[in-house]
Amino acid sequence: HPCPRPAPPPSPNHPPPSEAVWKQAVDMGAVDLLDALTKTDDMLVQLNAMEIIERICVSRAQVEYIFKSGMAAWLVEIATGTAPGAEQSVGGGDALLGGNALRILSSVCTQGQSR
Repeated sequence: HPCPRPAPPPSPNHPPPSEAVWKQAVDMGAVDLLDALTKTDDMLVQLNAMEIIERICVSRAQVEYIFKSGMAAWLVEIATGTAPGAEQSVGGGDALLGGNALRILSSVCTQGQSR
């Protein structure tokens, strides 16, 4: 098994969005598309949504948004098979996406703590 790779640092050619730019993107609804991607049944789209979540979480504002929007809860549900607030599992984590969801959730939480 290969070791999970950490999220790549922002490249100098593509710096992370400033807090003001991020707030404007959220206010304009530009980030709502990402949330919509988490609600599809298409596994490849969900995998892409996870990768986008991991890449955009570079500041506290982005991490807070991921938690407030429910996207972090979606990652938990995919990783564990248990919906937030549910008393029991709905059958275990997703066999194909669960490991990535857990890795990305860990990465997001680490970013939130380090900022």
